[in-house]
Amino acid sequence: MIRVLHLLTDTNVGGAGRFLLSLVRHTDRDAFEPLVALPKDAALLSEFETLGVRVIPLDGCRDRSFTLADTRELLRVIRREKPDVVSANACLSGRIAAYLCRVPCRVFTRHSAFPAKGALTRFPVRPLTGLVQRILSTDVIAVAEAAADNLVSFGIPQDRITVIHNVAEPPRAVAPEEIAALRASLGIPDGAFVAGMLTRMEPYKGCTDFLDAAGIVLRDRPDTYFLCVGTGSEEAALREKAAALPAGHVLFPGFTSDPALWLSLFSVAVNASYGTETSSLTIHEAAALGVPTVASTYGGNPELIRDGENGLLFPPRDADALARALLRAANDEKLLCELAEGARRHYAAEGTADEWAARTCDVYRRRLAANRHTKHTK
Repeated sequence: MIRVLHLLTDTNVGGAGRFLLSLVRHTDRDAFEPLVALPKDAALLSEFETLGVRVIPLDGCRDRSFTLADTRELLRVIRREKPDVVSANACLSGRIAAYLCRVPCRVFTRHSAFPAKGALTRFPVRPLTGLVQRILSTDVIAVAEAAADNLVSFGIPQDRITVIHNVAEPPRAVAPEEIAALRASLGIPDGAFVAGMLTRMEPYKGCTDFLDAAGIVLRDRPDTYFLCVGTGSEEAALREKAAALPAGHVLFPGFTSDPALWLSLFSVAVNASYGTETSSLTIHEAAALGVPTVASTYGGNPELIRDGENGLLFPPRDADALARALLRAANDEKLLCELAEGARRHYAAEGTADEWAARTCDVYRRRLAANRHTKHTK
């Protein structure tokens, strides 16, 4: 039995947490024993416990990658638990602790991408960054080619990186009566075109561009509706901005624990990100429900969306282009149906969550086998 300690620092519900929930749910428990260490006030703590996974609540590691105190706490955890694998989602303290404890397989999963600038791209910082990553992480998993390219730009060797695209679990089937009831509660007429974002309201997610595009679309199509589902640091400012738009046509329902219900209401999902995006789980989940995505060309989005086939693409930070794409979908029912079918086909071709989890676990197996071989030949 291979013991895997997963480290998560998010206290809120983000992409890394949803990724880890799915990975643990689909891990072969006959071969692997997953443990999860995360902050004691993390929103997902009870969900991991519900999966029958042993959870280690941490006093520190709250929404941060590194502090000396966090490293000391994780050193104690790793020494006590003696895992074969430590899998870190951007937790530098955890990778340092795993290295100091000589854990044979230390995996860093990269969920984001952002341009390398300035000193990060030059000598001596770039090669030093690569050296540190080679020391701390035996393997790096990138959830998209864009994430892998980003890592290489920071000096991490290509041969240390394995690209494993995210795969979303099949969302629950939503009954037409549920969608009708939700429409009625929001005051959205049957048949109205609905563009929706299911996202954290942070600057790099492009919610401001979404509202700017909404203003343009509503001048041409006043019968359309726009939903920002989620919460975040920009929520108050976005609500204030939306107050200048036609009342009742831009809605902020708040956080949801049932993304399938809201995605099923959308005519199109919108991903307007201009930072960090690699392999959006929301794009995958929308596709599973036959909902196409209108997405920016940032990061890994073009790996998931083929323009005119399973969605539409637009340049990041370009509200006019986003508005044109939304109007194109809203005004062409035949195109919208074709994009919906393309989205379903794309999701079906991705493979199952079980296969995705198995590919991830194979990274652990290969590293542990290589270590055993090295020890045997010495």
